[in-house]
Amino acid sequence: MNIVRKKLETGSRNTGNLSNSIDLFSPLHIEWAQQLSKSTNIETLLHEASFTVGSFKSLSQNKDGLFYGLGNKNNPCQILIELSANITKSVVETKFGSKSNDKYTLSVFDLILMQTFAKTALAAFTNLGISNSTDKIISRCIGSENIGQMEAEILSCNHWLCIDLPFKTDEKSSNTDKTITLYLAEPLINTLNEIVHSKQNNKAIDPTNPWSSHMRNMIMESTQMVEVVIEDVTMSIADCTRLEIGQIINLPGASHTRLDLKVRTNSDIQNISNATLGMFKSNKAVKLLDDIDPSFLAGFADVEQRRPST
Repeated sequence: MNIVRKKLETGSRNTGNLSNSIDLFSPLHIEWAQQLSKSTNIETLLHEASFTVGSFKSLSQNKDGLFYGLGNKNNPCQILIELSANITKSVVETKFGSKSNDKYTLSVFDLILMQTFAKTALAAFTNLGISNSTDKIISRCIGSENIGQMEAEILSCNHWLCIDLPFKTDEKSSNTDKTITLYLAEPLINTLNEIVHSKQNNKAIDPTNPWSSHMRNMIMESTQMVEVVIEDVTMSIADCTRLEIGQIINLPGASHTRLDLKVRTNSDIQNISNATLGMFKSNKAVKLLDDIDPSFLAGFADVEQRRPST
């Protein structure tokens, strides 16, 4: 029996560990609230997130929302996102300016319309390091009864973490009929625990130590040129000498959705993160997709240990 299964089966004794993992999705909860506010023209507020653990069949029983499976061709679908019918209903009513019946029937059209919410989650999972850059929305369906049509691996995994991220439009109301639910298979629960553990074990510099405080201030106040690189191309010296105005250089791997952020050090050029190109306040800008490379931050973590010998 592996460590993850032991944690899941010990029940409430380990809910604190899972609660710390749930906190990782707070930025996604906020981003979805902003997305809903924009899509419905109504301020959408957060309600407290909750989680349960069990088999996928028990967790998704009688769920009638839109389901999206994330993954790639080489890896089984271990992440699912469910948008409740009420969320879809409110977005559709706003977009098309008409009130639907109390009992809203979801359709394939809704799966396509609401897919942007699943893409928001995919970006968040990639930023956290849970998904990789090759993952995408590989399957989708309406209602839990159709899950079997998506991926057989979903039903074969015994343990799932179900995270409910509810929303409301009235601060004083307890009505949270609009919910987006995340389903994570057992291997990803282990990944979540590792991410939480690594964040908790990051060593902070002791501000009471004069040497480390001084060195930290000196380092943090210094400047560093950051380069946003579309693509690197290797050319021979001979080809470089023949470059001229108007010449076209092919960039076969260039993509505005995956740019490199690099810094030049005394010894080399280091890639510190990846980003996507976009707009911010009418200016071209980039949005980071990944955390800063740990190897770049490694030199700052032990500044307090680099004291002059006495």
